[in-house]
Amino acid sequence: MKTLAVFGISAALACGGSPKTAPTPAPRPGAPAPSPPATAADARLQYRIRNQLRYEILRFDSLLFLGTGAGTPQVTVRKIQVTVRPDGSRFLLTVDSVAAIQGARLAPSSIDSAREARWEIRLSPSGPGGSIRANRGSVLIGQIEAALRLLFPQLPNNGVRVDDTWEDSGDYPVRLDAFEATESAERTSRATRGALPGSVHIEVDERLTRTGKATQGGRAMTVNGAGGRQVTYEFSPEGWVTVLRARDSLDLRVGVPDSPDPIPVRQRSTVTARLRGTSPD
Repeated sequence: MKTLAVFGISAALACGGSPKTAPTPAPRPGAPAPSPPATAADARLQYRIRNQLRYEILRFDSLLFLGTGAGTPQVTVRKIQVTVRPDGSRFLLTVDSVAAIQGARLAPSSIDSAREARWEIRLSPSGPGGSIRANRGSVLIGQIEAALRLLFPQLPNNGVRVDDTWEDSGDYPVRLDAFEATESAERTSRATRGALPGSVHIEVDERLTRTGKATQGGRAMTVNGAGGRQVTYEFSPEGWVTVLRARDSLDLRVGVPDSPDPIPVRQRSTVTARLRGTSPD
């Protein structure tokens, strides 16, 4: 979870018994002026998850091959229910359910494998320490993993305050169909006041590059490309994501042995996630 640490809190002391209130002493000449009370803009947001969090995620993916004989985009939409729970010094992420809303049907074995997958992360006040990786792999698990990664954006070491801007970068593994790839992201983030009292809205702009390889039918293939991602977050005053919306746009090139030129591919993805409930661990 993320929590707001408020600095410079002023205490108001009330006296009972006497109906008279002692006058406030006049400031001595040359004495420093009293510090003003803290405001919402002074509050800082950090991760401090103590309860279970349950999210509903909707993921839309579109792949369009632009080479000779290109057809219509391959579209899939998946609905995923996940739980984040504290487990000692780490956090455990599990899939409660997954369903195909559009596109190819999911085989029962794929659904069972996704529900048996586990992701373990260590979360500091500023974000995850290390990669978010599942204990097993598949195309579906890779899609879920990419969505789960978005739930934990990196924050500044001293927390986030309204009107802050910051930059960070990272490399992490991704799965794109048969390809095992590495994605690199350079991010610029900005925090503003959220829609609800005490909440924080964060907008993130990411510049992405992706490289990977695969073997299919004994043939080695490569993929590389670049693009961007825009993400918006709503954080609760207690300090966790309540809503996220992400949109990816990448232009990729797939190299295969029997093709003299790489095949251009356009990938578009949209991920939305909403907090559906919390409960004590």
